[in-house]
Amino acid sequence: MVMGTAVGSLLFYSVTKSQVLAQTSDAHVGQVTGLTWSPTTLALYSCGEDGHVVEWDAESATSIR
Repeated sequence: MVMGTAVGSLLFYSVTKSQVLAQTSDAHVGQVTGLTWSPTTLALYSCGEDGHVVEWDAESATSIR
């Protein structure tokens, strides 16, 4: 599960382990306003108040572009 925060970070959470696996500190400037998964590539996309869309490798919690 991935959650966006009001300060622009993403939290990658494992439901089975009941813990945060990774956290980004520089996903967006301002609040994260949306998250979606690509059903074909399994990439994660986030958008924020900063007007940017970021593509993420959900497995490594790193931005792709």
